[in-house]
Amino acid sequence: MIAPIAVVAAIIENRDSQLLIAERPPNKNWAGYWEFPGGKIEAGESHEAALIRELREELGLDLSGVPLRHYYHGVRGAEISIDFYHCRPTSDLQPQSLEGQRWRWVARADLGSYRFPEPNTVVLQKLMYNDT
Repeated sequence: MIAPIAVVAAIIENRDSQLLIAERPPNKNWAGYWEFPGGKIEAGESHEAALIRELREELGLDLSGVPLRHYYHGVRGAEISIDFYHCRPTSDLQPQSLEGQRWRWVARADLGSYRFPEPNTVVLQKLMYNDT
């Protein structure tokens, strides 16, 4: 049996209680859908280290030293194991599109206006109903 792909994602909340989402690029699965930024965990890497690395690579964000709180763990079939981490940085973040994807800050109530991949469904419901 093949182990599921281990993935981490960040639910980053700014001072205005908006959440950072990024659009998946055209050359990836779920192209055009929106997601919480993150990516695959490399061999020997902790969840936190993977998340910090992915956010630096994709959006130029440095969350080193920012407390990360585990928010939710989900499994999509036998394919993907995804862990979501919530954080509230104390300083303003200025994401950059280092891999060409669009990003935006959105209010929780507006999350339903965006298409997200199926593995995000439970997290979206929790966030839209302010369960943090």
